[in-house]
Amino acid sequence: MAQHLRLFGMAVHPELIEAWEIGILRPTEIQLFTQADVLWCRTAELMGIDEPHSLAELRLSRQLTAEELAARIDMETTLYEQTERRNRWRGTCQQTLALLNVMNLSLPQLLAVTGQTDIQLTIRS
Repeated sequence: MAQHLRLFGMAVHPELIEAWEIGILRPTEIQLFTQADVLWCRTAELMGIDEPHSLAELRLSRQLTAEELAARIDMETTLYEQTERRNRWRGTCQQTLALLNVMNLSLPQLLAVTGQTDIQLTIRS
């Protein structure tokens, strides 16, 4: 694995990979994304989840950094990071539509991943 990661420009030692595998250390986001690419698997598989249960897990499963996602939805990175920490979506209508598009989600999926399943929606024409 360490040799394959080096091919992707990431210098890591076998001891570091072992520490990730046994849970002593966690890889950075970029290391996680690179591992998934090297192993030809989904990031969520490496994270040990079937379905994302938070905004952070959702973003990581799509191999996006907070900065990248914030830029794509036209939100300040610090504001997006606060949203992730609270796991409550408070974006504007445009940001919500952008998030749904970038993450390939339906509105009910967004509500579920942020724990807001009890909200009922009214769609006005």
